[in-house]
Amino acid sequence: MKIIKPTKTSAFTERNIMLNNALRPPLPFSIDEEYPLVLNAKNNSYSHCMLIDQKIVAHANLWPRSVISPTTSLGSQKIGLIGNVVTHPEWQNKGLMACLLQKLEAEARLQKLQRLILWSDLRQFYQKMGYTSFGQELRLFFNQERLPKKLKRTAVKVKEVDPQDLSNDALETMFALRPPTPLTLQRSLTEFRHLLSIPATHLFISTRDSQITGYGIVGKGYDMYGVLHEWGIVDPKAILLMIKVIITSLNLPYLIVLSPLSAISCLHLMKKYAYKIERHGMSLSKSLTLTSESNGLFIWGLDSI
Repeated sequence: MKIIKPTKTSAFTERNIMLNNALRPPLPFSIDEEYPLVLNAKNNSYSHCMLIDQKIVAHANLWPRSVISPTTSLGSQKIGLIGNVVTHPEWQNKGLMACLLQKLEAEARLQKLQRLILWSDLRQFYQKMGYTSFGQELRLFFNQERLPKKLKRTAVKVKEVDPQDLSNDALETMFALRPPTPLTLQRSLTEFRHLLSIPATHLFISTRDSQITGYGIVGKGYDMYGVLHEWGIVDPKAILLMIKVIITSLNLPYLIVLSPLSAISCLHLMKKYAYKIERHGMSLSKSLTLTSESNGLFIWGLDSI
């Protein structure tokens, strides 16, 4: 048994087949297109494969990220995101994944990462590995029936756009529109463009006098269908128009909006028209240092794996 980072085309193909079969139904795009940064064949540093008899039997990503404070001068922290955690069906229930995660934890400590974060419904398994619920997010549910019948659209336009048509300045503007959070993940413009290229990802923008005044991202490959998982707006009143246009354009029976608890100005209005509101833990996490401070961290859906 050994852990490798794939280098050969055959290894990437074998890995992707295992991940595709385990994590998704048949789709017209491969899983490496859905996770273009962590599964990119040109950069294998985040991909960890367990080999037995030269066959890949388990996989997990470890993606180092920087935590920043958009609202204070707090210095950045380093954390690791874990995702695409899979054991081949023929090798399940043999303790392989626990072993692989221990190896990743050891590597994270060498990289001086302060915390590991992952998303999974297998809470009992991860609790045994030392993971606990971490962070908070709101999920607000909307449909056409509960939204106002008439919304002022004077001078404000909302439409879906091709991300490749947007300039770097436009992407910077979108970053600045996100609701402020005490902490979030640093994301470069290059990474933003790569993430927006994920299949089945829909980007909507609102404009006024040709200036971007809001944006919303729905879907992310197989994940987050019908979920507005990243958004920002100049005028909180315009968020309802954004929601209405998204539901209509994508022909959705309902839309789930993920929101940090700190988005107070928009939440006041959205709560009035949501037909259901749920408060959830954002993720599972394991602290690796006694000095890890991540209270108030909110990770937007586009950054999760």
